[in-house]
Amino acid sequence: MSDYFILGLGVIFNVLAQIFLKMGMKNFSLAMYGESVLFKLKEIITNFPLVFSVLLYGLGFVAYAIALKNIELSKAYPVASVAMILLIFVISILFLGESLNSSKIIGIVLSILGIFFILLKG
Repeated sequence: MSDYFILGLGVIFNVLAQIFLKMGMKNFSLAMYGESVLFKLKEIITNFPLVFSVLLYGLGFVAYAIALKNIELSKAYPVASVAMILLIFVISILFLGESLNSSKIIGIVLSILGIFFILLKG
């Protein structure tokens, strides 16, 4: 299996983790309001999207660590970071109703150009 494919899996796991984290925190409050710590802990443990996001982060970490065995860190990290930013950007706009503006588009384009230059041979 290709190292970049494994890196891509790590990216997908981390993007999904971000989405589930967002979903899990949507109706979750850190305020105690007289509740015990055990009650809050139970609330966290029974919050499926939140727990699933932790699992996905773990899978993403493992895939990223495996990919790093043969991909230079100076290439793997920027590629993975920009890929995550791009995917989260698109998913947030299409499925979470987040805003789109020119500064976000310019930022994404510059990020992609940066990755292009990082990956150039020479």
